[in-house]
Amino acid sequence: MPELVPSPSLSGRLFFSLCPIPSSPLQEPRWLHHWLLPSGEASISFGKCEEKLVLRFPLLADFLFSKKDTEIICHPAPDTPVETIRHLLLDQVIPRIVSHLGRPVLHASGSVVGGAGVLFLGQTGWGKSTLSGHFHQNGFPLLSDDAIVLEKTGDNVLGIASYAGMRLLRDSYQALHLDRDEDHYSQNVSHYSSKRRIIFPEKMAEPPSPIPIKAIFVLTDPAETPNDHSLAFSPVTGYQAAMALTRHCFHLDPTDYPLMARQLKTIAEICAAKNLAIYTLHFQRDHGLLPEIRKEIVAFVSSLTQTESRS
Repeated sequence: MPELVPSPSLSGRLFFSLCPIPSSPLQEPRWLHHWLLPSGEASISFGKCEEKLVLRFPLLADFLFSKKDTEIICHPAPDTPVETIRHLLLDQVIPRIVSHLGRPVLHASGSVVGGAGVLFLGQTGWGKSTLSGHFHQNGFPLLSDDAIVLEKTGDNVLGIASYAGMRLLRDSYQALHLDRDEDHYSQNVSHYSSKRRIIFPEKMAEPPSPIPIKAIFVLTDPAETPNDHSLAFSPVTGYQAAMALTRHCFHLDPTDYPLMARQLKTIAEICAAKNLAIYTLHFQRDHGLLPEIRKEIVAFVSSLTQTESRS
């Protein structure tokens, strides 16, 4: 798994086993929740089987997790290729398990601007990875793409990246000229997606370290973005901020109500941090406008820093 960097610490280690299809059928889990596609079909199903928690990706693989021994077991479908298993493990299963173990994990893409983290939240295809990729190509290092662990420390919120890479659709990959950039290598994300996973070797030298998060931008639906401006910011506070972050968090067991309540309380405390600003971000999805959009976001984040220093 070239995306992951060996950690010097053994604390919190997860064990993973890729197992063949058992000779006899597994006991059918008790299904408790389904994440649905717009078509109404289940994209992920959650259930329990004795003491194990189960995530099923229909026709692809089942992942079983035991909190007692921190072991992840994967039973793939016979024709599921290894890159798809790696994608599901890295980008879906591990973030959900880390969140289940008590640390909120945002489905976010992020960049480093002026020594602080700037995060972009939004649905798949709304442009968060494209923004971070464009920032990276213009001197603002990639923080992470897809999963970032959050932790409140005093007045600050710290972010810890999952791995140093990103996933981009082919048009964004080409528009950012990553197809001509020799400072990375790419691979297919999975057999059912046209996305490419981009890995930056220079960021793989050491495990990711916590970085203060200065701003979180919640992207709007492109279909609802007004056409009379290229960029606009709107503050999000209080309950609305907490719900926005909750919607973009990874969850493993939505039926564990005490855990969900604790996570909502943690997210509310994060939203109330003095040195964190949360805004909605409206922008036109046009690759040609990315330089202008980047400059305005950088200027906006700088103004937040100046306001904070004056206060």
